Amino acid sequence: MSKTGTDGRREPPQTAVVILTALPLACAALAYAWLGTPLPRWLAHLPWRKILQALPPLALGATCIPTLRLMRVAYHGLIHWRLTIGETFRAWLAGALGLILCGLLPLGTLDAFIHGQWITAITGMLMLVMIPICARIIRLYTEATDTVKSDWPRRLLFRRHQLLLERLERSKRGDMGPINEDEGTYQPHWSRWVDYGGLELPCPLDLYPEWFKENESDLEAYAAYHPVLLVNLKAARKRRSEA
Repeated sequence: MSKTGTDGRREPPQTAVVILTALPLACAALAYAWLGTPLPRWLAHLPWRKILQALPPLALGATCIPTLRLMRVAYHGLIHWRLTIGETFRAWLAGALGLILCGLLPLGTLDAFIHGQWITAITGMLMLVMIPICARIIRLYTEATDTVKSDWPRRLLFRRHQLLLERLERSKRGDMGPINEDEGTYQPHWSRWVDYGGLELPCPLDLYPEWFKENESDLEAYAAYHPVLLVNLKAARKRRSEA
Protein backbone atom coordinates (compact mmCIF):
# COMPACT_ATOMS: atom_id res chain seq x y z
CA MET A 1 0.00 0.00 0.00
CA SER A 2 1.28 3.45 -0.91
CA LYS A 3 2.34 5.78 1.86
CA THR A 4 0.75 9.17 2.44
CA GLY A 5 3.00 12.21 2.30
CA THR A 6 2.98 15.11 4.74
CA ASP A 7 0.68 17.06 2.36
CA GLY A 8 -1.92 14.27 2.35
CA ARG A 9 -1.08 13.07 -1.17
CA ARG A 10 -0.57 9.38 -1.92
CA GLU A 11 2.93 8.34 -2.95
CA PRO A 12 3.27 6.21 -6.12
CA PRO A 13 2.77 3.54 -7.14
CA GLN A 14 -0.96 3.46 -6.29
CA THR A 15 -1.33 -0.16 -7.37
CA ALA A 16 -4.68 -0.77 -5.67
CA VAL A 17 -6.34 2.09 -7.59
CA VAL A 18 -4.91 0.84 -10.88
CA ILE A 19 -6.38 -2.61 -10.23
CA LEU A 20 -9.74 -1.18 -9.20
CA THR A 21 -10.09 0.68 -12.53
CA ALA A 22 -10.79 -2.72 -14.10
CA LEU A 23 -13.61 -3.49 -11.65
CA PRO A 24 -16.52 -1.96 -13.68
CA LEU A 25 -15.47 -3.82 -16.83
CA ALA A 26 -15.10 -7.06 -14.88
CA CYS A 27 -18.60 -6.66 -13.38
CA ALA A 28 -20.08 -5.98 -16.82
CA ALA A 29 -18.36 -9.03 -18.31
CA LEU A 30 -19.59 -11.21 -15.46
CA ALA A 31 -23.15 -9.94 -15.85
CA TYR A 32 -23.07 -10.67 -19.60
CA ALA A 33 -21.65 -14.15 -19.04
CA TRP A 34 -24.37 -14.89 -16.47
CA LEU A 35 -27.33 -13.51 -18.42
CA GLY A 36 -26.36 -14.03 -22.06
CA THR A 37 -24.50 -17.35 -22.05
CA PRO A 38 -25.20 -20.91 -20.85
CA LEU A 39 -22.78 -20.38 -17.92
CA PRO A 40 -25.44 -20.79 -15.16
CA ARG A 41 -26.66 -24.10 -16.65
CA TRP A 42 -23.08 -25.31 -17.05
CA LEU A 43 -22.31 -24.47 -13.43
CA ALA A 44 -25.46 -26.23 -12.25
CA HIS A 45 -24.41 -29.50 -13.91
CA LEU A 46 -20.90 -29.59 -12.47
CA PRO A 47 -20.12 -32.51 -10.08
CA TRP A 48 -20.11 -30.24 -7.03
CA ARG A 49 -20.02 -33.12 -4.55
CA LYS A 50 -16.78 -34.48 -5.98
CA ILE A 51 -15.33 -30.98 -6.26
CA LEU A 52 -16.11 -30.31 -2.60
CA GLN A 53 -14.39 -33.59 -1.69
CA ALA A 54 -11.24 -32.37 -3.46
CA LEU A 55 -11.18 -28.97 -1.70
CA PRO A 56 -9.73 -30.14 1.67
CA PRO A 57 -6.51 -31.60 0.16
CA LEU A 58 -6.18 -28.55 -2.09
CA ALA A 59 -6.49 -26.16 0.86
CA LEU A 60 -4.23 -28.31 3.02
CA GLY A 61 -1.60 -28.53 0.29
CA ALA A 62 -1.64 -24.76 -0.26
CA THR A 63 -1.18 -24.21 3.47
CA CYS A 64 1.74 -26.64 3.59
CA ILE A 65 3.87 -24.53 1.23
CA PRO A 66 4.47 -21.57 3.60
CA THR A 67 4.40 -23.97 6.56
CA LEU A 68 7.42 -25.86 5.20
CA ARG A 69 9.41 -22.64 5.00
CA LEU A 70 8.38 -21.66 8.51
CA MET A 71 9.43 -25.10 9.78
CA ARG A 72 12.80 -24.83 8.04
CA VAL A 73 13.58 -21.54 9.78
CA ALA A 74 12.30 -22.86 13.12
CA TYR A 75 14.46 -25.99 13.05
CA HIS A 76 17.50 -24.06 11.82
CA GLY A 77 17.17 -21.68 14.77
CA LEU A 78 16.67 -24.51 17.27
CA ILE A 79 19.74 -26.37 16.00
CA HIS A 80 22.20 -23.50 15.43
CA TRP A 81 21.19 -20.45 17.51
CA ARG A 82 21.04 -19.46 21.17
CA LEU A 83 17.39 -18.56 21.80
CA THR A 84 15.34 -17.02 24.57
CA ILE A 85 12.53 -19.00 26.20
CA GLY A 86 9.93 -17.15 24.14
CA GLU A 87 11.80 -17.72 20.87
CA THR A 88 12.33 -21.38 21.72
CA PHE A 89 8.60 -21.80 22.39
CA ARG A 90 7.62 -20.12 19.11
CA ALA A 91 10.08 -22.29 17.17
CA TRP A 92 8.78 -25.43 18.89
CA LEU A 93 5.17 -24.44 18.19
CA ALA A 94 5.92 -23.77 14.51
CA GLY A 95 7.72 -27.11 14.17
CA ALA A 96 5.04 -29.12 16.00
CA LEU A 97 2.06 -27.60 14.22
CA GLY A 98 3.89 -27.81 10.90
CA LEU A 99 4.54 -31.52 11.33
CA ILE A 100 0.89 -32.13 12.20
CA LEU A 101 -0.33 -30.09 9.24
CA CYS A 102 2.07 -31.63 6.73
CA GLY A 103 1.34 -35.12 8.10
CA LEU A 104 -2.42 -34.78 7.57
CA LEU A 105 -2.08 -34.60 3.78
CA PRO A 106 -0.41 -38.00 3.15
CA LEU A 107 -2.59 -39.65 5.81
CA GLY A 108 -5.73 -38.16 4.26
CA THR A 109 -4.63 -39.23 0.80
CA LEU A 110 -4.02 -42.79 1.99
CA ASP A 111 -7.42 -42.87 3.69
CA ALA A 112 -9.09 -41.67 0.48
CA PHE A 113 -7.44 -44.48 -1.49
CA ILE A 114 -8.56 -47.06 1.06
CA HIS A 115 -12.18 -45.86 0.91
CA GLY A 116 -12.26 -45.46 -2.87
CA GLN A 117 -12.58 -41.66 -2.91
CA TRP A 118 -10.59 -41.35 -6.10
CA ILE A 119 -11.03 -37.61 -6.74
CA THR A 120 -9.77 -36.76 -3.25
CA ALA A 121 -6.96 -39.33 -3.48
CA ILE A 122 -5.72 -38.10 -6.86
CA THR A 123 -5.89 -34.48 -5.69
CA GLY A 124 -3.88 -35.38 -2.61
CA MET A 125 -1.25 -37.16 -4.72
CA LEU A 126 -0.94 -34.14 -7.01
CA MET A 127 -0.50 -31.85 -4.02
CA LEU A 128 2.19 -34.12 -2.55
CA VAL A 129 4.10 -33.78 -5.83
CA MET A 130 3.54 -30.04 -6.23
CA ILE A 131 4.32 -28.95 -2.66
CA PRO A 132 8.11 -29.55 -2.75
CA ILE A 133 8.32 -28.11 -6.28
CA CYS A 134 6.47 -24.91 -5.30
CA ALA A 135 8.46 -24.62 -2.05
CA ARG A 136 11.72 -24.92 -4.02
CA ILE A 137 10.64 -22.28 -6.53
CA ILE A 138 9.70 -19.86 -3.74
CA ARG A 139 13.01 -20.49 -1.99
CA LEU A 140 15.01 -19.85 -5.17
CA TYR A 141 13.05 -16.64 -5.76
CA THR A 142 13.61 -15.32 -2.25
CA GLU A 143 17.31 -16.18 -2.41
CA ALA A 144 17.58 -14.23 -5.67
CA THR A 145 15.86 -11.17 -4.16
CA ASP A 146 16.45 -9.11 -1.03
CA THR A 147 16.01 -11.88 1.55
CA VAL A 148 16.77 -9.49 4.39
CA LYS A 149 13.37 -7.83 3.91
CA SER A 150 11.40 -10.75 2.45
CA ASP A 151 12.25 -13.36 5.08
CA TRP A 152 8.90 -13.27 6.92
CA PRO A 153 9.47 -16.56 8.85
CA ARG A 154 12.41 -15.02 10.71
CA ARG A 155 10.39 -11.87 11.37
CA LEU A 156 7.60 -14.00 12.81
CA LEU A 157 9.69 -16.38 14.93
CA PHE A 158 12.86 -14.40 15.68
CA ARG A 159 11.88 -10.75 15.31
CA ARG A 160 14.73 -9.28 17.41
CA HIS A 161 17.31 -11.31 15.50
CA GLN A 162 15.92 -10.04 12.19
CA LEU A 163 15.81 -6.40 13.32
CA LEU A 164 19.43 -6.57 14.47
CA LEU A 165 20.44 -8.27 11.22
CA GLU A 166 18.81 -5.53 9.14
CA ARG A 167 20.35 -2.74 11.22
CA LEU A 168 23.85 -4.20 10.97
CA GLU A 169 23.36 -4.85 7.26
CA ARG A 170 22.46 -1.19 6.72
CA SER A 171 25.52 -0.10 8.70
CA LYS A 172 27.78 -1.80 6.13
CA ARG A 173 26.37 0.05 3.13
CA GLY A 174 28.28 3.24 3.76
CA ASP A 175 31.95 3.91 4.37
CA MET A 176 33.04 1.60 7.19
CA GLY A 177 36.15 3.70 7.84
CA PRO A 178 39.86 2.89 7.66
CA ILE A 179 41.10 -0.66 8.04
CA ASN A 180 43.07 -1.59 11.14
CA GLU A 181 46.64 -1.55 9.84
CA ASP A 182 47.78 -4.32 12.17
CA GLU A 183 45.14 -6.66 10.79
CA GLY A 184 44.75 -5.38 7.23
CA THR A 185 48.41 -4.89 6.34
CA TYR A 186 50.42 -7.41 8.30
CA GLN A 187 47.85 -10.23 8.33
CA PRO A 188 45.88 -9.80 5.09
CA HIS A 189 44.55 -13.37 5.24
CA TRP A 190 42.40 -12.24 8.17
CA SER A 191 40.69 -9.68 5.95
CA ARG A 192 37.66 -11.73 4.99
CA TRP A 193 33.94 -11.94 5.65
CA VAL A 194 32.17 -14.62 7.64
CA ASP A 195 28.46 -15.50 7.52
CA TYR A 196 26.61 -15.42 10.85
CA GLY A 197 22.99 -16.42 10.40
CA GLY A 198 22.62 -14.66 7.03
CA LEU A 199 24.73 -11.62 7.96
CA GLU A 200 28.28 -11.33 6.65
CA LEU A 201 30.64 -9.59 9.08
CA PRO A 202 34.36 -8.78 8.78
CA CYS A 203 36.87 -11.14 10.32
CA PRO A 204 38.28 -10.06 12.67
CA LEU A 205 35.32 -8.00 13.84
CA ASP A 206 37.51 -4.99 14.62
CA LEU A 207 39.02 -4.94 11.13
CA TYR A 208 37.19 -1.61 10.73
CA PRO A 209 37.70 0.01 14.17
CA GLU A 210 35.34 2.95 13.64
CA TRP A 211 32.52 0.73 12.38
CA PHE A 212 33.13 -1.73 15.21
CA LYS A 213 32.94 1.01 17.84
CA GLU A 214 29.73 2.50 16.42
CA ASN A 215 27.95 -0.87 16.18
CA GLU A 216 29.42 -2.68 19.18
CA SER A 217 26.13 -2.72 21.11
CA ASP A 218 24.24 -4.22 18.15
CA LEU A 219 27.03 -6.72 17.59
CA GLU A 220 26.80 -7.78 21.23
CA ALA A 221 23.02 -8.26 20.98
CA TYR A 222 23.35 -10.17 17.70
CA ALA A 223 26.20 -12.29 19.05
CA ALA A 224 23.88 -13.48 21.82
CA TYR A 225 22.26 -15.67 19.13
CA HIS A 226 25.45 -17.04 17.56
CA PRO A 227 28.06 -18.85 19.71
CA VAL A 228 30.93 -18.43 17.22
CA LEU A 229 30.24 -14.71 16.83
CA LEU A 230 30.15 -14.34 20.61
CA VAL A 231 33.63 -15.87 20.86
CA ASN A 232 34.95 -13.63 18.07
CA LEU A 233 33.43 -10.55 19.71
CA LYS A 234 35.18 -11.33 23.00
CA ALA A 235 38.45 -11.82 21.11
CA ALA A 236 38.03 -8.46 19.34
CA ARG A 237 37.37 -6.69 22.64
CA LYS A 238 40.41 -8.32 24.20
CA ARG A 239 42.62 -7.14 21.31
CA ARG A 240 41.29 -3.59 21.66
CA SER A 241 41.91 -3.54 25.41
CA GLU A 242 45.48 -4.76 24.93
CA ALA A 243 46.23 -2.26 22.14
